Amino acid sequence: MHPVDINEIIDEALRITEPRWSALLNESVPPIRVVRILPDIPAAPGNISELVEVFTNLILNAVDAMPDGGVLTLETTAASDYIQAKVTDTEVAMDSEKATRVFEPFFTTKGPALGLGLGLSVVHGILTRHHGSIHLKTQPEQGSTFEISLPIISAEQAEGVSDEIIDVPQQRILIIDDDEEIQRMMSHMLMDHNVHATDAGDKGIQLFHKHRHDVIFTDIGMPGLSGWNVAHVVRQTDPTAVVVAVTGWGKHFASGQRQVSDVDMFLAKPFTREEMLHGLAKAVKLRIERLST
Repeated sequence: MHPVDINEIIDEALRITEPRWSALLNESVPPIRVVRILPDIPAAPGNISELVEVFTNLILNAVDAMPDGGVLTLETTAASDYIQAKVTDTEVAMDSEKATRVFEPFFTTKGPALGLGLGLSVVHGILTRHHGSIHLKTQPEQGSTFEISLPIISAEQAEGVSDEIIDVPQQRILIIDDDEEIQRMMSHMLMDHNVHATDAGDKGIQLFHKHRHDVIFTDIGMPGLSGWNVAHVVRQTDPTAVVVAVTGWGKHFASGQRQVSDVDMFLAKPFTREEMLHGLAKAVKLRIERLST
């Protein structure tokens, strides 16, 4: 757990889901107006990628509930010891029986074409691990509101957050991302290692064949060769190398793709320096295990 700004989490979830609700990016979507009421609030202890997944799921759920368009409102407030976040849509309110079951695994009001009913169940599980809660309020003519409560980080928790660099042996690391800013950021985070970075999958494969990197961090959605293609080539070339998929498409997307890919681990954007270093430590441990077998 790290101190996180829930407002920034919401903004990232909006960015990830924008193609689903923005008529500017997708002319086929109905007109959905997004209202952000996000005043300054204290930090909460949390895992960034998991909380992004929470709000990504809730936003997509709200968009699916408004097939003819509407208003999506995201609001945060703070009390003495907790933060409250609300995600409100203007759908026709669901009946009370459905409202009491929305967090059950495999329960869905959307039909099989739009999902298996796992999204809100996953949301509930993540918030429970964060010592938080979620409730649904739905009323006729007023739509539905998911209310989330999360504890405010205490002074003791804030002081206990370590900023130490996780100590792992120097590694040969390859970074592949078509965003140069992300390349620079990741290279700086890993400055104690031997790092190569490039902006395309085919260039990354060439570098890998030349330097035989220990750990490969690759974006998934890139022009030309995707991260899945890179992972497959790496696995065929050197089964001991560890591939970490780095993507802003949302963890819920990647979890299914990983079942048929050669990716070993997943790192969801946005991530902190400490999260990346923890990921590297896990990757190095996995590679050591492979080398010993």
